[in-house]
Amino acid sequence: AEDGDIAVFAAGNTASGSYTVTADLPHTIAGMCMTNNSPNIVTITGAGVLSLSPGIQGFSASGGTLEIDSVLGGTGGFTHQGGGGSIYLYGINTYGGGTVLSANRSIYYNNNSSFGAGPITNTATASLLTTNGSGSIVTLGNDFWVNNPGILNFGNGNTICSGNWNLQQTVTLKNNGSSTPLTISGPISGAGGLTIDCPNSGTITFSGANTTYSGNTSLIVDGGGAVLKLGNASALGTGTANVPVGCMIDLNGTAGVVGNFTLSGNGVAPNSNGALINSSSTPASLSSASTVSLANVGQNYVGGTGDIAINCNITSQGNQNFVKTGTGVLTLSGTNNFGTGQCFLGGNGDAGTLAISNALCFG
Repeated sequence: AEDGDIAVFAAGNTASGSYTVTADLPHTIAGMCMTNNSPNIVTITGAGVLSLSPGIQGFSASGGTLEIDSVLGGTGGFTHQGGGGSIYLYGINTYGGGTVLSANRSIYYNNNSSFGAGPITNTATASLLTTNGSGSIVTLGNDFWVNNPGILNFGNGNTICSGNWNLQQTVTLKNNGSSTPLTISGPISGAGGLTIDCPNSGTITFSGANTTYSGNTSLIVDGGGAVLKLGNASALGTGTANVPVGCMIDLNGTAGVVGNFTLSGNGVAPNSNGALINSSSTPASLSSASTVSLANVGQNYVGGTGDIAINCNITSQGNQNFVKTGTGVLTLSGTNNFGTGQCFLGGNGDAGTLAISNALCFG
């Protein structure tokens, strides 16, 4: 192959084992592929920068593993375009044309520059982005452009996304890591929504100022219940935050949260501290501009170990019960309406204090 062509690695269908290709000199490439359709590993290393030609360039692992430790540079972009297998972007990359995520393709990353400088765009129903599993936190500064519904699956969590998120469609944001964090610290905008999925006891945190995010945020139970932590008063935007039975939003010591909450049940097992909690020693609060609606037929728990002040009205969609749980102080200040439901103190047998500052706090 000449400079500007696709870099092709073909060891033959009977080849096995691992191969290392060293690129000591710079080259311009229009993608890269393995063609032997076997579970082999090809590693690209060396000091030579591999510059991507203009446009989105296709890479394929053909059922195997393609690990690129060399720097991918140039003005072009990257996509894992087909053939199955996994691609590892382990270079300190500088390519500026962006990354296009394709259907059911696995891309692994291990550093803040794995995806170069351009935006990451989803065009498919399911995409897997996975850290190398070392436990180190990777900060991706890339913008995310969500143009299609589907799943953005961060396979090991352990990632901070500090770029802008533009949601044109509703997408499932999945942290598939085991008890690991995934943080969206950059601003979220757009009318698309986010479905929060944490099947293996991981957490997802919104810590940006998401004032132009108008989509709904919906937590789901997928093996395990989703946990969404907040780190900014406007983290939930202007849409509705739906918390079903078995899931939980953690105010995480955030004051003045503005949100429209629909709460059901008693939170995430095994602790079941509440559908809305504060786990921090720093007091948290809901603004008077927020709304809280109780949706579960039966008990709806609010509390946690930290203090919470709810300065907005709480309403019941029917005759749902409100339960204060956890050891923190819960202060109610709104004019609440529980219908024929009741208000209980000490859910799960916890101690704690319920304070009121409005004669109509109990409806």
